Amino acid sequence: MTFTVRLLLALAVLSLALAGACSSSTQLAADGVSPDDESLRFREVFADDLRGSVQLEAPVTRRNDQNLLELRVPIRNILSRDLRVTVQVKFIDESGAPSGDETNLQYLILPRGSTKTFVAISRTSSARGYKLYLWRAEK
Repeated sequence: MTFTVRLLLALAVLSLALAGACSSSTQLAADGVSPDDESLRFREVFADDLRGSVQLEAPVTRRNDQNLLELRVPIRNILSRDLRVTVQVKFIDESGAPSGDETNLQYLILPRGSTKTFVAISRTSSARGYKLYLWRAEK
């Protein structure tokens, strides 16, 4: 290979590397929080008995003015009939353990094909994640 071809090849590789390094797009988790964000470490959803009945859309988490963790989860009924579910969130501390900060059990009626947004706010600013529990409610 001649010197000129090598130089052009090296410049092309360098320009591609610089373009990738200068990109402004950031990889975000489904809830819009950067995976490197230390303020939210744990995200888990437990809904085993509702597989094929509900669909969870991308959760949104944010810190409010009091630095409390606010969670919004759109829950969609994909059945052709109304569905009753019970929802609870347990907020997690920085070590991944439940901190005792949890919501009461909340009963939702989801009409067929509808989506309802479940909202939960932590009671303390030490919340670093959450575990969301969904159960089929008793009739």
